[in-house]
Amino acid sequence: MMRGGSCVRVSHHGTIKIGDISSHSIELGRQAKKLGGSYDGWEAPIIKKND
Repeated sequence: MMRGGSCVRVSHHGTIKIGDISSHSIELGRQAKKLGGSYDGWEAPIIKKND
């Protein structure tokens, strides 16, 4: 983050389907650019199902 800048963190529960991820990422990038910022990607925890 740049000095004097701001950071916004968004939380979302969803699938790991590439189409779902892409649509959210594209929209977040568009909104960030519209507001003079940038989008740096996403993070996702790995949750294993207990058998």
